Amino acid sequence: MCAPGCAAPGQNGSGERAFGTLKYERLYCEQIDDALDLQRHLEDYRTTDYNLLRPHEAIAWNRPIQVHLGHANPHIPSFHTEEILPTPGHGTPSTPSSRLARGIVVANTPWHTVGL
Repeated sequence: MCAPGCAAPGQNGSGERAFGTLKYERLYCEQIDDALDLQRHLEDYRTTDYNLLRPHEAIAWNRPIQVHLGHANPHIPSFHTEEILPTPGHGTPSTPSSRLARGIVVANTPWHTVGL
């Protein structure tokens, strides 16, 4: 994921972090049969899980869509109650709603994990 001329992956931290998250939250947890299936998984993860459902540490555990729409401050966590967050590997992998059945609980401090 390093740009041409980049000396080491460590120089592209945000890209490496996003790719690692993709691998561990989606690609390693699901069977991918061919390149078209891989493309579908990548697009589904990017548009649904990563940008809509998954909180990001870099923006105070808010979701990118909340920050983008101005509903959350990227420096202050906006959750007020405990919330179950999606995690991979539970239920039918290709449907985001089934991944909500088991998850990470968020309270007023960053990520308290439950049942992992």
